[in-house]
Amino acid sequence: IIVILQIKTANGMEFQKVVGWGASRHGQLGPILSSTGRPPIYTPTPVDISLPGLDNDPVIAVALGNQHSVFVRASGGVSALGSNKKGQTDGLHGVLNARSVGCTWNGTYCVVVQEDGVRLLSTGSGSRGQLGRLVDPQGSSQIETVEFPGSLSEILSQTLSCGSEHVLTLRSNEVWGWGWNEHGNLATGSLDDVTLPEKVWPPATVVNADIPVVGVWAGCGTSFVAVGNDIDKSTGT
Repeated sequence: IIVILQIKTANGMEFQKVVGWGASRHGQLGPILSSTGRPPIYTPTPVDISLPGLDNDPVIAVALGNQHSVFVRASGGVSALGSNKKGQTDGLHGVLNARSVGCTWNGTYCVVVQEDGVRLLSTGSGSRGQLGRLVDPQGSSQIETVEFPGSLSEILSQTLSCGSEHVLTLRSNEVWGWGWNEHGNLATGSLDDVTLPEKVWPPATVVNADIPVVGVWAGCGTSFVAVGNDIDKSTGT
């Protein structure tokens, strides 16, 4: 678990602190060492996570994979900690203009805003189609753009939802997904993995397809889509 704290002292000074606890053997909480001189398997109490330049470039978003942690900074840059065994942090240090981030167990997904529009970048394990693009099974997984059909400008970054090894996102009231599909979690009518993004909702059988999507979630082999009236965020109704 990682928590971003905004601290205000008695004399009015404000600063940010990032703390975390839990699994830490792969460095996902930073360079913590136990009494043996090795990273501990887990950290049972909160510890400070050391990120360079935190005072001038605070964290605005964080996402956690199985063995890695990813941070979006106010500048639009990205920082990462932990395992890179599956290439899940490859190329993240060079990402610019990031707005949000998501992680599967062994992958990372960044929504970036560029002059030519919005892009969704992916890196990490693509063995089950999780990267949303065609990859060379024998090659290294460099960070590249997810291969959506048409424009990505409709992506709402707050609805990027990552499960264990599949991803969902919302585009103009349509839910699109890709990746691991062994349990039918992408609702394609089969159990085949999905390499390139496909429309998950609404299916062709839905008559009132214009009903707004108000929530999208992904878990371990499961997906959830909430549809209905728009929610007034000021009142929660």
